Amino acid sequence: MNKGIESSVAISEPAAKPRKKKNMLRRGTDTQKLVMCILPLAKLLVFAYLPLIGLVVAFQNYRPQTMFFSEFVGFENFKVVFGNPELFNLFRNAIVLNVLFVSFGTAMGVILALAMFELTRKLSLRLTQSFFYMPYFLSWPIVAMICFSLFGVNGVVTQVFKYFGKSYDFYTMPDIWPWILTMVYVWKAAGVSCISYYAVLLNNDQEIYEAADIDGASMLRKMQFISLPTLKIMIVVGLVMSCGNIIRMDFSMNYFIIGGNSLLYPRVDVLESYMYRALLSISKYGNIIAMGLLQGVIGLILSLGANYAVNRYSREASIF
Repeated sequence: MNKGIESSVAISEPAAKPRKKKNMLRRGTDTQKLVMCILPLAKLLVFAYLPLIGLVVAFQNYRPQTMFFSEFVGFENFKVVFGNPELFNLFRNAIVLNVLFVSFGTAMGVILALAMFELTRKLSLRLTQSFFYMPYFLSWPIVAMICFSLFGVNGVVTQVFKYFGKSYDFYTMPDIWPWILTMVYVWKAAGVSCISYYAVLLNNDQEIYEAADIDGASMLRKMQFISLPTLKIMIVVGLVMSCGNIIRMDFSMNYFIIGGNSLLYPRVDVLESYMYRALLSISKYGNIIAMGLLQGVIGLILSLGANYAVNRYSREASIF
């Protein structure tokens, strides 16, 4: 009897060792993951959370001598911001530009994704992807030079119009620049924005397309009844996320392409460029920080409102 017990214990003891080894391996992988997260978390802390301390300036009469211990003035800076006669024009320009960017950018991203999905040869797919992605990696100063070479006084587009007897100075025509900036933005960003849509199409069940081929469905029919319904949720998620930035613009784009050309300000001047000029010309830091804080709060409200509206109709398309 004792021998049977001893043999059972002897047999059961080795079985416990792999568990310990497995737990040690799991702990090791968890530690490696935590170590890998240190740098991203440090970047998030330094560049995203620590600067929030500066928001106190929006409620102060900020002076460089006293810094964050300047006189507290409450909402006086916000009263000055709301009384700014240019505020409505800045918000309107940002909303118009972002609506154009999002609508045309989303449409072009979906079209490019559908086009790449129909390519079957790997070489053609690689060349097409490289051609679409290349503009994204060009810096805004280079894009601004390309834009000036097209629409400047001696630009290609200007010379074409001169050849047909029309003379235009595009850099003095503010009404046309929202469309020019939209064209530049779509050309630069659509190739990268299509990656998410293309990934959704690749993860779709390919047997559905094979069944459609057997039934004799054309390429357009497959796009209409299979591909586009699959992309619907991704498109809605992208639109919801863009609502938070509806009054925010890429400062580099505006700074390098428009620069200090005040003739174009009535249609393309936005909060970022206005605050930059204000920092260089006046010392009312509290007013400028208050304007930036107002921009962030409005963006948060719009993002939450868009997500709530989408969540009521489709939980799958909402972010949270």
